[in-house]
Amino acid sequence: MYQRQAYLSQYQATNQVSQEIFSIYSKEYSAGIHGKEYTCIPNLIVHRFMAKKENKPSIDFAFGKENYVLVIIAIALIFIGFVCMSGGGSKDPAVWDPSIFSFRRITLAPILVIGGFVVAVVAVLKKSKE
Repeated sequence: MYQRQAYLSQYQATNQVSQEIFSIYSKEYSAGIHGKEYTCIPNLIVHRFMAKKENKPSIDFAFGKENYVLVIIAIALIFIGFVCMSGGGSKDPAVWDPSIFSFRRITLAPILVIGGFVVAVVAVLKKSKE
C-alpha cells in the first residue's frame, strides 16, 4: 500500500516537473531565443542541451604542469641517489673493500635521496598558477 502511494507521488512530482519544463520551452519557442526560429520544441531542447555542453570546462588535472615537472625531477633525484649508493661489493667475501665508505656512498647519495623527497613534497604542496 505504502509502496503504491510512493510510486504515485513520485509519478505526480515527475509529471508536474515535466509540465513546468514544457511550459518554459513553449514560451521560449513562441518568443524565439537569440533571434533563432525553431520549427519544433524538440529542436529547441536539443539547442539548449548542446549549448550547455559547449560551456563545460575541459578536464582539470590535480596539479599544474610545473607540479608534474617537479615530481619528475624528484623521481630522477631519488633514482640517481640510489644508483650512487649501489656497488662497492667484493667478489671475494674474505677480502675487505673500503670503497663502501666512499664519499659518494656515504654522503652524496643520501643527500640526493633526501633532496628528491624534499622536491617531491614541494611539488605536492606548491599551488599551481592555473
